[in-house]
Amino acid sequence: MHKVHIIEMQDTGADWLAKGHERLPIEFAKEVIPGNRLLVDSDGFAFVYILEDDTGFHHIIFHQELWLDVRRAYEAKKPIVLELQENVKIELTQFHEEFDFLLENIEGNGNYGAEFEQAVSLAFKKN
Repeated sequence: MHKVHIIEMQDTGADWLAKGHERLPIEFAKEVIPGNRLLVDSDGFAFVYILEDDTGFHHIIFHQELWLDVRRAYEAKKPIVLELQENVKIELTQFHEEFDFLLENIEGNGNYGAEFEQAVSLAFKKN
């Protein structure tokens, strides 16, 4: 399983480009597909998008430090595209729909932990 920690997001105009802490092997980059799922790491204060291939699941991790950019992409409803290699990118499909569900589910839900719930509320509260 690969774990890619997103360290930078850039608004390209048409989408948001997410760049990880490392580039993935080209074989992996060519085989992986979007998992259409977004999970929560409430202990690590992160949202985790799932990619899949024949070997299993891989985590694309959006830590709290990037939540402002995640919010901007979410509010603009622009696609989030992950750069796997220099010229290999993949759209994180269903990201916004999954995020809608998570935000609704986290609000007032103590199962995520009070600190995480509060951090999400502050970062993603509606104006």
